[in-house]
Amino acid sequence: MEELIVIGYGKRLKSLRLASNLTMDTVSKAAGIAKSTYAGYESEFRQPSFEKLTFFAEYFHVSTDYLLCLTTDAKNKGDWHLNI
Repeated sequence: MEELIVIGYGKRLKSLRLASNLTMDTVSKAAGIAKSTYAGYESEFRQPSFEKLTFFAEYFHVSTDYLLCLTTDAKNKGDWHLNI
């Protein structure tokens, strides 16, 4: 199985964090990860798991498509949540 490599998510994460006046420490603690791990996401040295990507989308109120640079529409439609 090929690994999906997406470029641009780090810039989106950083932009959303700065627009929210949050520190890397604050976001990493909310996500339950080390600050260095989060910094790796912003620099695109690391790729977030599906679970973390979903967390960040909900945390910043955007869609995963926006984080993955598949759309320029940052708004979270809000109707995509699954009740499992």
